[in-house]
Amino acid sequence: MGISVLIVDDDKLLVDKLEETLDWQGLGVSTVLTASNIRQAQALLREFSIQLLLCDIDMPQGSGLELLEWVREQKLPVECAFLSSYANFAYAQKALMLNSREYLLKPISNDELEKSLRKLVREIAQREPAADALPEKEEKQAFWQEFIFRGGDGAALLNDAMGKGLYGPDDKICMAVITKSKPAANFGYKKELSLFNHIIANLTMSFLEQRRQSPEAVIHTGDFERILLFRADGGTSALHASLADLASRYDSILPRQCCLYLSKARPFPHAALCQEKIEWIVSHSVLGDDAVVDEESWNPEQLGDIAPPWDTWAKEMAVAAGDARRHILDFFDAQANAGGWTSETLTRFCREFVQLLYQYLSDRGTRFGKLFDSEEFGNLENYAYTSLNGTREFIAYIFDKLEGSQSANHGKEHVVGQVKEYIEAHLREDLSRKLLAEKVFLSEVYLSKLFAQATGMSIPAYIASRRISKAKDFLEHSSMPVSKIAMEVGYSNFSYFSKSFRDIVGCSPNEYRSRVGK
Repeated sequence: MGISVLIVDDDKLLVDKLEETLDWQGLGVSTVLTASNIRQAQALLREFSIQLLLCDIDMPQGSGLELLEWVREQKLPVECAFLSSYANFAYAQKALMLNSREYLLKPISNDELEKSLRKLVREIAQREPAADALPEKEEKQAFWQEFIFRGGDGAALLNDAMGKGLYGPDDKICMAVITKSKPAANFGYKKELSLFNHIIANLTMSFLEQRRQSPEAVIHTGDFERILLFRADGGTSALHASLADLASRYDSILPRQCCLYLSKARPFPHAALCQEKIEWIVSHSVLGDDAVVDEESWNPEQLGDIAPPWDTWAKEMAVAAGDARRHILDFFDAQANAGGWTSETLTRFCREFVQLLYQYLSDRGTRFGKLFDSEEFGNLENYAYTSLNGTREFIAYIFDKLEGSQSANHGKEHVVGQVKEYIEAHLREDLSRKLLAEKVFLSEVYLSKLFAQATGMSIPAYIASRRISKAKDFLEHSSMPVSKIAMEVGYSNFSYFSKSFRDIVGCSPNEYRSRVGK
């Protein structure tokens, strides 16, 4: 079946080079996984059957020696070859104690590395139990892993699986894909990835087990994508309903909507067609109000061309942005109700909508940065390309900002007055610049500039002054404890409240209360 290798190194360039340039197939390696720290490596070692670890020693979030020590404590059947920049005797000694098979020094040529790995792979293959000795569940996972990564080109694999009795020619199987849009760069990528991995490993498997619909195998095909293989002798309608329920649970946990896709049920010998169809659907369909795109019901051949009236909408926006907003959303929803959106037509629609926005701003001499935060805009735009809800959210976001800008143009005092009123009514709550900018539909940078021009103060300084003023009022007219007063005016940290009070008033809260009491 081939050996699985995990490369662990914080040097991304080296990892990419090893992954792309070594002759893994010639070495007898079927799967290459990568991690940049030991936490990621531990997660992969828990999830996958990995036989060989190729690992750096010095890494910022934990050493390779610590990782191998953990592997030995877990009693995982994994061989290890260290690839280190240091000829350190203490490292080498520790590696030997942990039964590391190789201690190789960087830089190392591909030929030298392949020579060492070939020897290890050969020894591992000789020790691996025969395929028919593996538990059936594990053997099915290994089969589907190899089949999927061959891109469905596996007639020999299918025949081999039937020969071993894993599946019969009349057994029906189907494939489901669970995926979600990637966050924009530096926009919570690691946090969302960790959360996605957690819900797949825990919520998803537990949910399907409760419904007696456990997958035959789960294949990791990308950071935010998994393929699930199911027996579907009775068809896919019950599975579709379960996946739709599962998607509603995802919505309450994940910051972005998950996309679920389901192929038709086909006889096992036609598994390659299942994979071909599901990959085509993932590439060309978009998630609508139904949480699952099902091959049974999605028929893009019936779709016609979509020709939005951009010139008409551009004229409407020049007169009344609200009318253009309503007409654009009406057009969009009419197409959605008719099932008329594909990935290609939705992407084109979103890009043309952005061009409409840029032209609108240019005609009015309005800078993009006055209204929009680039990172937030990019994140919402990327999401718009993946689902109908994402597109609706993006359109609403754009027009909210435009309408807010029109209000701002009526006068700086009007906008600043709105912000002041909101601050005064919510002193106990979090009052970030981002939140306040959203309330008046302006970018943080532009609102900060506008506020400073109108008041002579920054937003944080103004908020602090209003909170301390409110605190002085409590100190003068109530017997409330100072710690309670701090909470009432929005300070969860008492020490920080005391410091802020002293900086503005010139004395501590208790000293102030004593003075006004006298």
